Amino acid sequence: MLDLTMWAVIPLLIASATAATTSYLFMGQNVLYQFQLTEQFQMGQIHWYLLLGVVAGLTSLAGMFLLFPQPSLLECRDPPTSLSSRRSD
Repeated sequence: MLDLTMWAVIPLLIASATAATTSYLFMGQNVLYQFQLTEQFQMGQIHWYLLLGVVAGLTSLAGMFLLFPQPSLLECRDPPTSLSSRRSD
């Protein structure tokens, strides 16, 4: 599970700030990778982006189930017992 406690996030913030400061000291305002847009975004192509998102999500889900096998989703489990039904010893 993803650990998002303060003790896990603070080192990430410090590392990000250090990386940004180091990059600024060495390169100034210049960017490392120059790029130029050759085509404008076309709204008529949005269905391909949505399809790409669905395929990527399903691929991720399949990989998760292959790496971390789950018990059968249809398996019947015992219902949790309430406090009133427990016997006190």
